[in-house]
Amino acid sequence: MNPDTVVIGAGTGGLIAALKMAQEGLDVLVLEKNPEDSHGNTWLNDLDLHPFDKYDLPKPLPEELAFPVHRNMRTNSSNGDATIIMPDIPNYALKVSLYQKRLVRLCREAGVEFQFGAKIIDFLNDGKAVTGVIAESDDAPREISAKVTVAACGAFSPILEKIPGFCDFNFTCRPDDRVHAIQELWKIKPGPARRMVNEGILIPNEMVFYVGVPGGGSFSTFMYQLDLDQEIMALLAGCKSQNPDVLSPRELIDDFKDNRLGFCTERIYGGGRAIPMRNPLDNLVDNGIAIVGDAAFMASPANGSGTTPSMIAGAQCAWTIAKALNAGLEPTKEHLWGYNAAFQTHLGAIFAGYYVAHRVLTTFTEQEVQELVRRKLIDPRQFKNVHDARPFSVAPLQGLGLFMKALPVLGTLIGFVKHGAKIPIITRHYKNFPKTYTPEAYTQWRTRAEKILNRLDVS
Repeated sequence: MNPDTVVIGAGTGGLIAALKMAQEGLDVLVLEKNPEDSHGNTWLNDLDLHPFDKYDLPKPLPEELAFPVHRNMRTNSSNGDATIIMPDIPNYALKVSLYQKRLVRLCREAGVEFQFGAKIIDFLNDGKAVTGVIAESDDAPREISAKVTVAACGAFSPILEKIPGFCDFNFTCRPDDRVHAIQELWKIKPGPARRMVNEGILIPNEMVFYVGVPGGGSFSTFMYQLDLDQEIMALLAGCKSQNPDVLSPRELIDDFKDNRLGFCTERIYGGGRAIPMRNPLDNLVDNGIAIVGDAAFMASPANGSGTTPSMIAGAQCAWTIAKALNAGLEPTKEHLWGYNAAFQTHLGAIFAGYYVAHRVLTTFTEQEVQELVRRKLIDPRQFKNVHDARPFSVAPLQGLGLFMKALPVLGTLIGFVKHGAKIPIITRHYKNFPKTYTPEAYTQWRTRAEKILNRLDVS
């Protein structure tokens, strides 16, 4: 018997979509390329709290967390001479693979079927709609028909290239919009770590960020979190390592760990990945198919975190599909459009604004980024907006104060303001995303969006 829906990929977004569709009474099959015993993304991710209640998502268990929930966030200039503090960040430091393994168990309890070690050979289609997939397992390909296929296979997956050409998806990504990041959790020697705390070199129990890291390029980040009670330390580095003139994330972490600290003894968790730092796909659905998670570039261009957006999108996608199929409707682009509209008018709008800011930031030098932080041209409340995936907002008097602070670096400010003015424009445009689908309305909307972004004359 063929399932109602096939989900490609057992990442967080795909698993949430599968769980929600099963809870709505649909027959769901998840196809995952990795064997079950090695399944799971060993990524340590900081997730904000508010979506878990809003979208009824399974909350992490204590053993799936690396650190206590509430911590300060401290953002420093690259040489540490300026700091912006954002107190009490309500988030989860989630060990993603442990959470994903529990999601698999919850999905099975809800009736979801899994096929691990499955390779997608191609998509089935009737010339107008996707009608399923051809999957290979144990060297035996088989056709799996489904009313809807959900592609949650991750960014840059070759599976996406197999989607039929009549589907209206644009998976191109500028080379400059790719960032590589590594985040690891290490056991430490508490004695040397405590001495560095007492000497004021390290700060415990906070997320301590450095932006514009020397040698890492202007768009680079380094972060540590030290927990003396648990005798662990998290290290994160992210940069555009395709640039031969900057250090790789591995080099940044090893330099800090080995040359500056010297007390990290054993890596106990972590991994690395390429992160697409562009705005998400403008269109997420077509006849018989929907795109979720990193496959749709749902990592925030502000901080590279894609787990929370993928979970939200997975829930939105599942509810839209279930509503259509349970009503006996054909899963056409029109009937799946509700997922598209729900995502674009919220996270899509926010991420588009962040993408403009990201494009501007990549034109600055490390020294200019350091100067922006040192002069505190970014209010701590804006860092919280970035963290919580909420839009920027600057009051007139606050804007005047920022301008006065920035007079000594007026050239940098002019470039930031020139392109930063497009942030509210593109955000409003996404909030006006068509609520229902007609080719004319969507084409008109997309043409306008492309014009706004194309006016960003930055490389």
